[in-house]
Amino acid sequence: MIKLIAKASNLNLSELIREGAKKEIKAQTKRINRDDWREFVGALKTGPKDMSLTINDIYK
Repeated sequence: MIKLIAKASNLNLSELIREGAKKEIKAQTKRINRDDWREFVGALKTGPKDMSLTINDIYK
C-alpha cells in the first residue's frame, strides 16, 4: 500500500516515509505542552550521583 501511495504522490518510498515522519512529529509537537519538559528537570536530584557510570551494574 505504501508503495502505491508513494507512486501516486510522485515520491520515492524513503521520501514518503520522511514526509510522513515530519508530519507526525509536527502533530505530536503541537499536542505536547511546552512546559512538560520542566517535570523532568531535576527529577533525579536524589539518588546515586554516579548512575551513568554504574548503570550496567544493574544488569550483572
